[in-house]
Amino acid sequence: MVLYLLALGVGAAASFVSPLATLAQPLVTPTLGLLLLATFLTLPLRGLLEPGALTGFTKTLLALNFLLVPLVVALLLLGFRWLVPGLPDLLLFTAGLVLLTPCVDYVVTFTGLAGGAHLRLLSLTPLLLLAQMCLTPMWLLLFRSVGIWRGDFLADGTLWRALPQLGVALAVVAVPLICAALIQGLGGVIQARSEDAAGLLMMPLMVLVLLITPAAHASHITLLASYLLPMACLYAIHAIFMGLLSGYLLAHYGRALPAPERIALTFSTVTRNALVVLPLVLGLSTALAGEPASALMPLAVLTQTLVELLALTLLVALYRTQKIPATADR
Repeated sequence: MVLYLLALGVGAAASFVSPLATLAQPLVTPTLGLLLLATFLTLPLRGLLEPGALTGFTKTLLALNFLLVPLVVALLLLGFRWLVPGLPDLLLFTAGLVLLTPCVDYVVTFTGLAGGAHLRLLSLTPLLLLAQMCLTPMWLLLFRSVGIWRGDFLADGTLWRALPQLGVALAVVAVPLICAALIQGLGGVIQARSEDAAGLLMMPLMVLVLLITPAAHASHITLLASYLLPMACLYAIHAIFMGLLSGYLLAHYGRALPAPERIALTFSTVTRNALVVLPLVLGLSTALAGEPASALMPLAVLTQTLVELLALTLLVALYRTQKIPATADR
């Protein structure tokens, strides 16, 4: 946690040194691609091809993440649009994109630290990844139709002109995903060694991404920093509210589920998938360079990561203090 914060701070400071910022910009995409490859290698991607029973845990996981969370996010975004009328539509869009996608990587680690059913959650991460790819665009279109953002930044053929950048951004996600699936399909020694290497490289690569991304973009913060504080507040409210709401609902209506599974579900509703969203945001930020606050879009994603890491650390401490007697994945 301290290492991640230090990386963000050093990266932000480096962005004001022109040669370092220039050096960092072309390194963001390949470093992020390597991090995503390491992430996908740790996921049981074969689970997508194996039919399984739609258990109570699975149904609850999908309902919380793709029905309850979007409703809460919509209300939060509408509230912040009213409370902070000057907040650019691009940042509201970015917040919506991040908050609608459930995490598939370090949520498993934090769930395990809190005594939750991390192995159950890990087995369902491919399903979460597939579901968010299908459902997030639908929710974003619905949010636009109810006026959460005007969507002017996608008018006049802007989205069409942005297709090359979006294509590159999608490739940053798709290529590592396909490579990970192929490696897992090979099985044997290659898969085992690749997964071991991925486990060892996850933290260093995460630190590199948190260092390089602000180094490439944070120089814009001097002009538009006033927008990041409301974004941080939005993310903090989301994490706190979803933790409380899901905890309450599961305690009262999910008693049939074991305590470790309820913890895993709570962590899943709090933790978002900034890692997979970041390439798309970087692509949009480049394509919409003429729009106000477009340069802040990647920083808005990193702000969510920072707030979330703090919230998860506190949530783990809270569950450990409660000393829940149940043991994860018995």
